[in-house]
Amino acid sequence: MCRVHNMRPIVDGLHEESTDESGSLILRALSSRYTDFMNQNRTSPAEALSPPVVAFIAQLQARGLAGPAAALLDAFEPLTILGAQALWIVQPVMGLARASWREAAGDLAATLETAGGVRALRAALRDVPAPPRD
Repeated sequence: MCRVHNMRPIVDGLHEESTDESGSLILRALSSRYTDFMNQNRTSPAEALSPPVVAFIAQLQARGLAGPAAALLDAFEPLTILGAQALWIVQPVMGLARASWREAAGDLAATLETAGGVRALRAALRDVPAPPRD
């Protein structure tokens, strides 16, 4: 019982602090950050990806592999973090073949590490127009 009475001033103080102007300022700042975050998601998928990843998607498109790549991404989405880690591991070796491959591997790994990056990658793969037929 004695401990409950000792906590009462702390609880009252927290209640008073949450109703003053500083609490209002915190809510406004959080609301502003949420609005900024939501507006970031309105960019096109290609704008959310780095240039090396966009170039990689263009190469997949040129070879007609954008659709299968999107299907693989859908099927193995829970394992994208493991794929990202594998890319980080092989990134230095890829630089031996071509310097641009090293940068592309790093950017693709960074993209696969976040849920937003995977969504942007998937959307970019699906937004790719079909290659022209002869």
